[in-house]
Amino acid sequence: MNRRLRSCGLSIVLSTFVMAACSGTTPSTATTAKQAARPTPTIGPRVEIKKTELDAGEVDFSVPSESRFPVRNTGGEPLLLTLVGKSCFCTDAVVPAEPLAPGQEGAVHVRWTPIPGKSGQQRVHVDLETNDPTRPTVRLAVTGVVNPLIRIAPEDASYIDFYRLEPGAVKPRELKVFSTKLSKSDLDAKVDSPALVVTMNKLELDANSRIGDARPTCAYSVLIETTPQLPPGSFTTDLVLTLRPPGLPPREVRMRIYGVVANGIFKVLPDEIEFKTPRLADGDARKVRVQFVDPSKKQTLKIVRVDPTFVQCDEPRLLHGAPGQWEFTARIPASNTEAAKLQADGFFEGQVVLQASGTNAQIPVRVKWNPPEPSEKH
Repeated sequence: MNRRLRSCGLSIVLSTFVMAACSGTTPSTATTAKQAARPTPTIGPRVEIKKTELDAGEVDFSVPSESRFPVRNTGGEPLLLTLVGKSCFCTDAVVPAEPLAPGQEGAVHVRWTPIPGKSGQQRVHVDLETNDPTRPTVRLAVTGVVNPLIRIAPEDASYIDFYRLEPGAVKPRELKVFSTKLSKSDLDAKVDSPALVVTMNKLELDANSRIGDARPTCAYSVLIETTPQLPPGSFTTDLVLTLRPPGLPPREVRMRIYGVVANGIFKVLPDEIEFKTPRLADGDARKVRVQFVDPSKKQTLKIVRVDPTFVQCDEPRLLHGAPGQWEFTARIPASNTEAAKLQADGFFEGQVVLQASGTNAQIPVRVKWNPPEPSEKH
């Protein structure tokens, strides 16, 4: 290359630097300025929960415990948490009422009140929905060892069901209520319905006494009996057990009691209306058939009341070619806000009250929602 060409190239380079100096920038700072001018991508809400399972330690029937799960929004937009499921109606959760702002920390409080049933190691959980697209669901679990002060046998009995009863029938159910911790204690037992009778006897124990696999230190026999005064149709009430241990506050344990009394006018098939849709917001429908005992009377059927009110029932219709048989459909409408409020509970119960012509008797039919057990996979 000759001297003239080298001189021309040098002039071009010098001109570039001179122009950059006049504009107050250099090639590298100009690039940086362009990058700074570009908008920074917004990161959506991000949920951070460092521990999703906590140990509540030793817990007891009817005694609430609470576990706190810290939660933080590490994203750039507000984080919303919603309770959508619980493994048991003995469990509840309190979530932040307002969305968590970016960088804000809050907490989810899981409350667990064990109900009568099995003792030993237990695990409950709650399910949350979030608006974090990378983690739309979160499951928070609590474990504990149920070591109750008062035990109930049969040990797996968390409720009492008399099933189907004939009118006027007297039917017993016996429970053993005992302790392996107390040498003595007073016990009261009552039922919220006057149509059931409760009797109680203190059991004499010795060193060889056993109830199941347990060695009781004090024990009672509690007998619950139906009476002829039970009205026809389904019934629900509570057995209330109040333990008064020496030097300790009274302890109350409740057990639900169920049953269906035949009415002698008609049979309901099935004898209870059970919805099983996994999500109440999706809606569900069940056909119910009513068979009159004496079809020759040509009785009519009507629905006089439904509870909860979001359950809808069409008018019963007589089935052609089937004397004395009527049919109606009970449904939970899709996207019903009142029904959706019960989604997290995982259970609800109510009744459809029927009445036949020629009688003033209003006969309730139990309605419940008991969906399949939620999957542990999340």
